[in-house]
Amino acid sequence: MKKCTWFILITAILAALLPGHGNKLMTAEETVQKYFDYWNEKDEQGMRSLEYEKIPQGERQLDLLNSVKLDNCIERENIDKSDWCQPWYPDPYDFTCVDTTFIVNAKEGSVFSSGTYYYNFWLVRESKDLDWIIVSFGMC
Repeated sequence: MKKCTWFILITAILAALLPGHGNKLMTAEETVQKYFDYWNEKDEQGMRSLEYEKIPQGERQLDLLNSVKLDNCIERENIDKSDWCQPWYPDPYDFTCVDTTFIVNAKEGSVFSSGTYYYNFWLVRESKDLDWIIVSFGMC
């Protein structure tokens, strides 16, 4: 019985390591949703892990936010190549835009006022085998 248990365990581990198994790529919407999870948790490292390294890093003032709640997150359909801004990321393999609505509950002194915001998140994928990364975001 012990050999059978080890065999099942090793088989499960190997199956998880094979390409296409256990490493599900995030969609653009899932990437933005994860970004908001990190933002609400005040996890700056997590936020940065989903951003393109060349995004200007301004003051986030995470300590001045009570909460950030993602209300709506929808990937745009039928984006035209002319919509892409080359300085963000030259010649991406693929790009998309996710439109969001979110609600901020901020403390006094925050760069955000408490209220509802509408942001566009532009994302790229460097190859079909890699997750989306955020290259730009801001108000619609």
